[in-house]
Amino acid sequence: MNYLKITNSATTNCPSISALGDDTYIGIDLLPKAGGIVSIICGGTNRTTVFNMDNYTANTSYYPKLSFRKSHSDTIGTKVDTITVDHLGIIMFYGVNSSSNFGQSAYIKAEQTGAAGTTYIPSKIDFFISNGTSIDLRYPFGNDGTAVADVAWNTFCPVITSTGRDLLAVALEDANKPVKPYKGIPVVKSDDELFDIVVEEYEEEIDKLDEEGNVVLDEKGKPVKEKIIRHKDKKVCHNRRPDEFLTQEEVDIEFEKYTKNPAKIAIASAKYLEYLTGIIDEMQAKIDEFTARRSIRRR
Repeated sequence: MNYLKITNSATTNCPSISALGDDTYIGIDLLPKAGGIVSIICGGTNRTTVFNMDNYTANTSYYPKLSFRKSHSDTIGTKVDTITVDHLGIIMFYGVNSSSNFGQSAYIKAEQTGAAGTTYIPSKIDFFISNGTSIDLRYPFGNDGTAVADVAWNTFCPVITSTGRDLLAVALEDANKPVKPYKGIPVVKSDDELFDIVVEEYEEEIDKLDEEGNVVLDEKGKPVKEKIIRHKDKKVCHNRRPDEFLTQEEVDIEFEKYTKNPAKIAIASAKYLEYLTGIIDEMQAKIDEFTARRSIRRR
């Protein structure tokens, strides 16, 4: 028989929940309803909320693991291929804003970028960071190995095949591009994704329970009520921002419009300078030859 055992630690006054039974492997499934929220709450002076995953093994192939798993199905237990733009997982960071609500500070998002493979799922990782006014995509990491930063875009080394005077045009192609007039990196968002998630607190009145889990009754035999604080996510819709586009084609056009490749500019400029230096050297050699001939004729 498999069961849960709840004990109290005498040293830290912290309940311990253990899975016990005859089986070697015993899992614990938490299946909340509605929003599927499981909260770990800690408060008080000098208190830190800690979620530890301790693993004791001498086998180097085993380790603590945190997994985010998604199926493109509304039915629990049914596995359906996830699709392009499926959000596979998000790690979010909050603080408390001036409106006394939890406000987003940053988040890391894994998003699917193509059809599901037989073993692996193509994806990208995006880092969104707030400056206190809005939260924007700052660092996307693609599955092709490229990474982009909002300030210095595309710093990989290109291959320059042009020669001669064409090199200057190659360098100016990026150097003459305008400065991006907004913060954030272009991102695809459908109409139903144009919202921010704001965590709200609300009070809920429930029956008060004693230490044994029984409902506390008043003198008249009626349940004693108490108020508790709960949290819920609220969608706050907004208009499409300058860095939000409806299709990937629009995003690609926007990237091409403002992307400056420093390596491309530097390499093309250096090769063009080498080309000019060669012309100058040739001209100087002809001048020296002409000067030498004139000197001989004068003799």
